[in-house]
Amino acid sequence: MKIVTDLSVTSRPLSVGAGFSPRNLFATGTSGFYWSAAQLAAVFADSAAATPALLGQSVARVNDQSPNGLDTVQASAGLRPLLGRVPVAGRRNMLQYTEALDNAWWEKIGTTISDLGNGEFELTANAGEGSKRLQASEPTFPDDPEDACWSVEVQYVNWPRVTLLGVGGSPSSGNQSGATFNLETGEVVYESSGVVTTMTLLPDGWYRISMQGGDNDFRRRRRLIMLDGNFAFASGNQNWTADGTEKVRVRRPQFERAEAPTPYQRVGNALDVTEDGFPSPAFIRFDLSDDVLPTAFPDGGTFDVMLFGRQGSWIERGVTIAPAGSLDIGPTTITDGPAGLLAALGDIVGWTAVDRTLSGAEVSRLVKYHKARGAGDLLESIE
Repeated sequence: MKIVTDLSVTSRPLSVGAGFSPRNLFATGTSGFYWSAAQLAAVFADSAAATPALLGQSVARVNDQSPNGLDTVQASAGLRPLLGRVPVAGRRNMLQYTEALDNAWWEKIGTTISDLGNGEFELTANAGEGSKRLQASEPTFPDDPEDACWSVEVQYVNWPRVTLLGVGGSPSSGNQSGATFNLETGEVVYESSGVVTTMTLLPDGWYRISMQGGDNDFRRRRRLIMLDGNFAFASGNQNWTADGTEKVRVRRPQFERAEAPTPYQRVGNALDVTEDGFPSPAFIRFDLSDDVLPTAFPDGGTFDVMLFGRQGSWIERGVTIAPAGSLDIGPTTITDGPAGLLAALGDIVGWTAVDRTLSGAEVSRLVKYHKARGAGDLLESIE
């Protein structure tokens, strides 16, 4: 497939216009269906439409936003796709529960964490000897990208020294690249070989600290470690004896493929990502194995079907559905669509089926409308 660079429908770009809606396609009583990411309230976790689907939950029903009431229903719980949202710029932060650091996904080793509200947490070293750290519960990348950046915002309370680990290191020796920071003075006090660090002062005494580089063993967990107070040993001792009063504050962890920290993205569960200043449209994610969303058409018809995905959009013209038949999305394509279509389109932010031939201008407006909601350009077959 390739991106269409010329829709050949007009000599100048078409404006969607403030009054445009896919609902306009059905103004003359035309049969069909549509849903887009703008209608998050039309997505339900149960087939009876009693319980709205939450982000990260499976989708049992999508209510038709055309006047026709031809709702999409998947009765089998095992065949339902998932609901999510992501900034239109895409996801960068690979962590989870970034504003719920008390969630079990974040391991507290030799520490206790307290929720201060507004996504801020206080990390307290437990009394006694041992390592004092907060860490992601699993390695983030399954591969070894060339560039990765681990950052977090921290604030001095009464304990000055922390280190970041989890970007780089030698899997054979067990060593990890790291960087150590003094939160009381605002200094980087240690960097492993090949590591690049930043320490940026923020309002109210917070710092955004980061490390990038090292030997790139990305199988490790992301770690924020409270170190001992012996500044004569620059890289610090991870195992030390605390009296249980030592504290730092922490918020906004981020791990990403980048050469330097980028603006923070909040991540709830893996399918709930937002970023300040960017809209985060909803999407429906199919597993490309057995997930299917069927829309029943009691009267049948011959439909132009458009599917809008984050990687690309698609039109399938002249899809014939027999009376009492259904238009199916999934597992890997749509009814009468090309093999592997859903993998090419990515997460789905909307679709429509219209029982007539769509004009070039309508296609153009529909693509533009859904691109504003996170969809990609119109694709066409390269055959």
